[in-house]
Amino acid sequence: MKKLLLFIAILFSVGVTAQITFDATQPYINSMYGAGKFITINSATGERAVLIAGKNTNVSGENGSTKLFAIDGTELFDFNLESIGSKVSFFEENNYIYIAIITKDYGKKVFRALMDGNTNFTEIYSDTINYSNQTITNIDINDDGFEDFLFSGYSWLINAPDAKVLLNNGDGTMTLVSAPAIIPIVNNGQYKSAMLDNSGKKHLVVIDPGFGYIIKNHGNGVFTQEFTLNDAGGYSHIAISDIDIDGLNDISIFSVDGSNDGTMLYKNLGNLDFESHDSVFTGLPNVWDGEIEYADFNGDQLPDAVIAAQRLNGSFVNKIYLQSDSFKFTGGEIDFTVQDEWGNSDTLYIIQGSVDIYDYNNDNRLDILFTGNSGVGAGPFALPRTWLMTNTSTLSIDEFQQASFTMYPNPARDIVSFKGIDTIKSVEVFSQLGQKVLSVQDTHSINIESLSTGMYLVQVQDANHRTFQKKLIKK
Repeated sequence: MKKLLLFIAILFSVGVTAQITFDATQPYINSMYGAGKFITINSATGERAVLIAGKNTNVSGENGSTKLFAIDGTELFDFNLESIGSKVSFFEENNYIYIAIITKDYGKKVFRALMDGNTNFTEIYSDTINYSNQTITNIDINDDGFEDFLFSGYSWLINAPDAKVLLNNGDGTMTLVSAPAIIPIVNNGQYKSAMLDNSGKKHLVVIDPGFGYIIKNHGNGVFTQEFTLNDAGGYSHIAISDIDIDGLNDISIFSVDGSNDGTMLYKNLGNLDFESHDSVFTGLPNVWDGEIEYADFNGDQLPDAVIAAQRLNGSFVNKIYLQSDSFKFTGGEIDFTVQDEWGNSDTLYIIQGSVDIYDYNNDNRLDILFTGNSGVGAGPFALPRTWLMTNTSTLSIDEFQQASFTMYPNPARDIVSFKGIDTIKSVEVFSQLGQKVLSVQDTHSINIESLSTGMYLVQVQDANHRTFQKKLIKK
């Protein structure tokens, strides 16, 4: 395993001064123009693996790979999809994980595996229809209780953009159908599904050059255009996170060459109504051609922004921007510095890839997975890289336990498990009206099957009487 040291500067948070440091390693195959994601492979233990998809070299004519790795870098499964522009979506259902991969060179495939830790994936759908400028997400299109895959892009079969759905039949098979006509076709944009209200249903965020919409899912296969976002451009990215911790998911979007270039945040006001905030308000840089994801790194309960993208002027941005107040990321900036193969220190540069965040080693510190291009251009000037940033920071145990307390799965139908707390004394679940609907003692999991569909607040108390809270979506 190639190992490089990464140092991150001293930061401040509310009432806390701490040194944030990471150890940077490269246990996985280098990759750009694709995706790098932590996925759960064992529902009983919460064990995760790393999915890497994309182009692995800068040699013209050579494509890439799509592979699953154990955290230590051991290859677990090869999906045999060699493409430079893979897009990936996945979901967990009935103790199976489903992974869909859509490429521009080798069509698309869907795989399924029992979540027992053995990663015995079976291919359940495959075709050879190639797509470019593609996007894919998962959402229950026909309201039958099973998640489906919705995708769009430029189809080389019909030489035009289109949108399709891989319907989940609930028996380990998929059927290809047309997407509902109300859902806009995109050709250089993105689909992203998420819980955006208390209905218990996923809605759809759609952006493409020239438009942006929130598409409401009413159930029974009925969708309507509910909210108009600012016009987007290309090279876009959507992130969904409860940025201001008010129990409602907010929206983060960036793109270029639209009427509103750069980074926009949309505060969720409820009832699928949103309030937009630009970079002047938020303090985030205007970026494109990469990803932003959100998580709390300094223990103040406010999600911070992890960015791997480039500014509108072409310079790279690889930083953590600390959120100091609701939608204001002015609490400090954390640069990533690495040593290259020759021992030279330099700022980490990586774009055209992905960002994912997860406490992979269960030490109550959030780690970061980056993939992307660390070169100065395309073709022979590109340089694929994959970095696993292991958090070695010195924040207090209390602060990291608050930041790293997690529930899975979420959304959920029945069993919900907790991690990040050694000893749990009590778990209480409250409705949006503040009514206690469930209370259990001395357990690391609860059964919410009897609860109605919607959003709940889960309050967990540990042996030291510390309280942890998370929102929970009941499907």
